[in-house]
Amino acid sequence: MPKNPLHPTRQEIEQAEEAGRRFEEAAISRQSNVLPLDAARNEGRFYGKLIRSEHPLGGVQRVGFFLWDHYFAGPHSL
Repeated sequence: MPKNPLHPTRQEIEQAEEAGRRFEEAAISRQSNVLPLDAARNEGRFYGKLIRSEHPLGGVQRVGFFLWDHYFAGPHSL
């Protein structure tokens, strides 16, 4: 049985601090505020097909599209 089972050694403390620092650096390096190009392309394709569809929009779709635009662009989008 160890002498002090509840008290970590200096080496254990340093290892834990180093692991925490590495984890924090890895988490920060993975964060990005840039939208990946494939996601932007997919979203653009979705809205492009919605706007320039071969099939005319139904009444509910027109109202929904108007409300969606009004919500994001504000009242000045009219």
